[in-house]
Amino acid sequence: MADKLTLKPGVTSMVDLAFLSVPPAKVTWYYNGQDKLPDDARIKPLTSQTSAKLTMMKVAPTDAGEYKVVIENKNGKIEHTVNVAVQSPPSEPKNVLVDNITKSSCLVTWEAPESDNGSPVIGYDIEKQVGKTGKWIKINKEPITTTQYEVNDLTPGSECSFRVSASNAAGPSVYSKPSGSFVAKDAEAPKPSAPINLQTSDINGEITLSWQPPENDGGSPIKHYIIEKADVVK
Repeated sequence: MADKLTLKPGVTSMVDLAFLSVPPAKVTWYYNGQDKLPDDARIKPLTSQTSAKLTMMKVAPTDAGEYKVVIENKNGKIEHTVNVAVQSPPSEPKNVLVDNITKSSCLVTWEAPESDNGSPVIGYDIEKQVGKTGKWIKINKEPITTTQYEVNDLTPGSECSFRVSASNAAGPSVYSKPSGSFVAKDAEAPKPSAPINLQTSDINGEITLSWQPPENDGGSPIKHYIIEKADVVK
C-alpha cells in the first residue's frame, strides 16, 4: 500500500527509506510512472548502502504526484510508493450577499469554498469598494471565522460592493465575485394600501365623505387620513 504525504508549499521535506542489501543494490526513482524525477534542481535523490533518500526543497504545487523507489540486486527487488500532495489555497468563496441594509450598516454573508485543496479553511478576509471604480479596501482587522460579517461604518448614501477571500495553511484564495452593489440608506417603511369604498353624500349643499380603512395597514396602525380635492372645470 502506498504511503500518503501532504506537504506545505515552501518547506523542505525528505522521504527516507532504510534498507539492507547484500550485495549492494541499485536504486531507481520513478515519478508518475516515468523512470526519472522532475527536471528540477530542488528535488535530489541521495543513495547510500543502507538508505534511499529523496529531498524536496522549497516544495511547490507542481511537485505533487506519485513517487516510487525500486531497490534491486541479483537476489530480487523491493519497491515502495509515496503519493505526495501539496497544499494549495482554497477555491474562492461563493454567493456573496448583502442584507439588513441601513444608512450606516449591513450584513454580508457568503458560502464556503467548494474545495479547501487539502487544508482546512482557517479564516476569511472581506474587502469593500465604494462606487463602481473605487479601490478595494480590506475592512476586517482579524480573520473572520464564520461566513458572515456585520459592517457598521457605511457612509450614508454611498454605493458599495463587497468581496471575500478564504485562507488555509497554504495562503489566501483569489477573491470571490463581488456582491451586487447597493446604496447605504434606511429602508422605507411599508405603506398602507388605499382606503376603500369611498362614498359621498350631499345634504343641503354640505358634502359628507365616508370610507372604510385599507385592507392592508403596511404593518403599522393607521394614524390619520389625508383628503385631497380637485376642482372640475366644465
